[in-house]
Amino acid sequence: QILFAGWRFFLAGVMTLILFSIKEKHLLCIKRKSVPAVVGQGLLQTTVQYFFFYLGLANTTAAKGSVITASNAFFSIIAAYFIFKEERFDLRKACGCLIGFAGVVVVNLTPESLGGGFNWNGEGFVLLCAVAYGISSVTTKLIADSESPQAITAWQLMIGGAVLVVMG
Repeated sequence: QILFAGWRFFLAGVMTLILFSIKEKHLLCIKRKSVPAVVGQGLLQTTVQYFFFYLGLANTTAAKGSVITASNAFFSIIAAYFIFKEERFDLRKACGCLIGFAGVVVVNLTPESLGGGFNWNGEGFVLLCAVAYGISSVTTKLIADSESPQAITAWQLMIGGAVLVVMG
């Protein structure tokens, strides 16, 4: 599963690079100073996120997986507070995150809801996927001012996909 996903992401990155390079009439490159950030984004947004997603989803129900994956928004709000100085984490945001995340916990800890308890290899891995997705949603903004979205997408998919292929 990981190997197949890795090839799929790598090829999606290659196709994105080719199509947008044709559209823009030049090869989509990233600046040398952006390479570490784009590599980090590829590792976080593609490799880590999908590694935990596929392994976790193999060990939980689709319903529980979708509920947990939706918690990425809470992690984005929290990550934005720590990454951007201008971002505020007020009482309203804190209450919203707590109430929303409490719903995720209730769904996963109540044995009769959506099919039995909490398993680290299932729900835990999907939760780690949601954390990676939430953080990567925020860290993309750090690169977006200096690189085109198409270049970021193409290169991070190729890098993250290649690492998944090696892992697979």
